[in-house]
Amino acid sequence: MKLYSIKVALRGISPLIWRCLRLAGTTSLADLHLIIQIAVGWDDDYLHHFHIHGVDYGVSKPGGTGFRHKGDSCVRLADSVGPSLRR
Repeated sequence: MKLYSIKVALRGISPLIWRCLRLAGTTSLADLHLIIQIAVGWDDDYLHHFHIHGVDYGVSKPGGTGFRHKGDSCVRLADSVGPSLRR
């Protein structure tokens, strides 16, 4: 099983707030969203999206952002990381 180390940092805030997460390659982007919510103590009040290699993934909502590609529950970390970043 592949493991990935991901650093999550909040931009535009001082002092810098960040978390380092170690996740399995089978973790979906939807699960990553929930993990980030827990790691930084948020309540999941806002829609989200991930921008990976020029492609946007997220949850489409009526009246909100639409995504042309698969939803984030269908994409795993191992699928979304470029070959040069895999270990």
